[in-house]
Amino acid sequence: MKYSIIEKFRLQYPVKTFCNQMGLSESGYYSWRSRPLSRRKQDDAHLKVVIKAAHKRT
Repeated sequence: MKYSIIEKFRLQYPVKTFCNQMGLSESGYYSWRSRPLSRRKQDDAHLKVVIKAAHKRT
């Protein structure tokens, strides 16, 4: 969650500044960015698509 905030605003503010203000390491942020989505996140994304399609059908 904490890294997603940095990701959201990384084009507007320097990552280094954000990390320093939040007490995080830059290397932790970049490591987080390079990790693949967990199985749970993949399943959640799939379910979101299925639920939206079901709502459109009704």
